[in-house]
Amino acid sequence: MWLGGNALGCGEGVGGDAGEGGDVGEGEGEDVAAEVEASVPGPVAGEFDPDHLLLVDIVMRANDWDALRSETRSLFGLLGPRCLAGPAPDVFTYKEAEVTIDGVTIRRAGLRKKGFLGSLDAVRPSLRIELDELVPGQRLGDLERLTLNNGLQDPSRLRQCLAYQVFRDAGIAAPRCAFASVRVNGEDLGLYSHVESVKKPFLRANFPRNSGGDGALGQLWEGQLSDFREGWLATFEAKLDDAPDDRSALDALTAAIATPDEGLIAALDATIDLDQFITFWAVEVLVAHWDGYAGNTNNFFVYRPGTGDTRLRFIPWGVDGTFAADAPAFFSTGALADRLLRHPVGRARYIAELSRLLTDVWNEGRYIDLIASWDRLTAGAREVPIDPLDTSASDDVAALKVSVAGRRQALEAALLDLTAELPPLREPPCAKPGGTVTGSFATRWNTLASDDLFSTGDGTFDLDSDLLPRLTFARVGSKAGADPTGAPDIAHVVLAATVVDGGYMVVLLDFPRPLAPGTHALGGDAQGTLYYLEPGGTGQLIGMLGDGALVLEQADELLDDGSGQASRIEGSFNATLYAFF
Repeated sequence: MWLGGNALGCGEGVGGDAGEGGDVGEGEGEDVAAEVEASVPGPVAGEFDPDHLLLVDIVMRANDWDALRSETRSLFGLLGPRCLAGPAPDVFTYKEAEVTIDGVTIRRAGLRKKGFLGSLDAVRPSLRIELDELVPGQRLGDLERLTLNNGLQDPSRLRQCLAYQVFRDAGIAAPRCAFASVRVNGEDLGLYSHVESVKKPFLRANFPRNSGGDGALGQLWEGQLSDFREGWLATFEAKLDDAPDDRSALDALTAAIATPDEGLIAALDATIDLDQFITFWAVEVLVAHWDGYAGNTNNFFVYRPGTGDTRLRFIPWGVDGTFAADAPAFFSTGALADRLLRHPVGRARYIAELSRLLTDVWNEGRYIDLIASWDRLTAGAREVPIDPLDTSASDDVAALKVSVAGRRQALEAALLDLTAELPPLREPPCAKPGGTVTGSFATRWNTLASDDLFSTGDGTFDLDSDLLPRLTFARVGSKAGADPTGAPDIAHVVLAATVVDGGYMVVLLDFPRPLAPGTHALGGDAQGTLYYLEPGGTGQLIGMLGDGALVLEQADELLDDGSGQASRIEGSFNATLYAFF
């Protein structure tokens, strides 16, 4: 969301990126030799070599590209009335594109946007390229697909490859990772991480003893706001489409976590490879993966092999928000991590494993050398900043080195005192109905850049909620325009109401273009969020608007009144407030 101006400026960050590493079985091509229409021998056998920069050039219809990058998930769809009712809805569609990789061209490939929430972007979207989406069996050498992550939370664009490297060094099955310079229709989108998808080839390569001679792979689930707790299991998304979604292993782990202390360790080790999980968890902490399983019940896979040792294994994903300098010595948001830390044997095994990793695996000199080498390889491919004085990428590379250099000392000091009482497990992140919001606006198009929305439009606003004190408003202002973050198919209206003796209540409305009078469903094709802004500009997200309507009474992007000013946009809205407290 974008408020613009000074008094009405605030940032937004809700959740992190999961990023759809699965989708296994769809277009997998188990035996497609007879169907192959085109297979191009290509120079990409080392497509996951982090010392080689892939050059990816995409050409497609301009309107398809605009439609693709405007597709998005809504906060309301994830955390509104259907929160935790099932996996995040699939909102991204494939478009046809011509893709050239290191000089070799695939004429007809499938391209779509990807991401959960924290990585979604309309200018530099994360991308999935399926070479055989439109032409069965089509390959470029051994390459079937590219997963290109934009690293929205990582200006250096190096964190993902480094974090996955540490997981692999610790013996955890983790995606391979390299770098790609990406262009679309001649526009340089800069540096992306090219990450191996967690699909059937990954499972067979990393769990060879558990794949079975008949190719049986069991089941793989992706966790996005998912946990082994009653009420949280429905969000696990089965990724092997050709295997039954037998969730008994997830249920068994949930039950094992509730086992009394005397039987806990044995119960857990019967349902998961407990040694593997403790290593996985310790590496999440080592690389400060706050948005993973233990830290945020997000960005992970669990795999139940089909043969041999069929206990669950954990696989990392979505690691762009790693290596924060001030990360703690343990994460315990996930129920499994929390339960182990509350158990004396579980806590002791975790501490011992993190200590072992610091001794046997963590090599800050090597990792700093990798950062420097990758920085030299990729610096010229990063997107050109709008401001030539912007040094955020190079500054972040330096910060990444500092974080790596200091991680051992920070963890060793923290491990001396892990006696603090754990906080309770967090409540579900779901918003709850908390009253009604109504209002109206009358402004002009193309006024979003204004610092003073009280001079660009007016309106009305009313909030009726038992969760908030009754507020009195002095005046209401509004402004409107095209999405300033680059989504060409989205319009914005910002409405602000001054609170007597306080700051501002701000409503942000998003709805599809082109503009025309009519009605949009709030929580459907239109989205609304409500903020409270302190007088100094600090913002707090109050909740979302749903189960209501946005009515555009006058809406036209063209100049229509001969005044030289943009045309009027007027409307009203009424909705239920879904609050986060």
